[in-house]
Amino acid sequence: MKLLSSNEDEALIGSDFVSLFISDIEYTKAPPFASFYLDKDKEIYSSNSNKIKDIFLNHRFCDFLENEPSDSLVNELLFIKELINTKNNKVLKDFLEKEFFTWFYLWSKDLLNGSKSNFYKGLSMLMEDFFQELEKNL
Repeated sequence: MKLLSSNEDEALIGSDFVSLFISDIEYTKAPPFASFYLDKDKEIYSSNSNKIKDIFLNHRFCDFLENEPSDSLVNELLFIKELINTKNNKVLKDFLEKEFFTWFYLWSKDLLNGSKSNFYKGLSMLMEDFFQELEKNL
């Protein structure tokens, strides 16, 4: 993919990362555009995070990053990877349909449209292609 193979300035990628994923309480962009998990009481874990953590634990998945909310992208991707590796297609399909796809495609479009760097645009497109192909094959 040409977008990911370009010799892009690391400063632009870093600036994109801050603009897309880092926010503060006063100037927070609305999810799913920004990675922002604090609720009104400044608690990092929400009821959705707890629900996802229960799904992980019910399926004996303990390799998630506990310093991140369970429903963060990285943790959900780790769970999906585990389900693919163990060929647990029933749970994978259920998780994708009921949890992951409820927000992923909106997040991906926001990432694509909000990125200034080819790196994040390419990442968005690759992820969408991967999950569309995975969904077709389940």
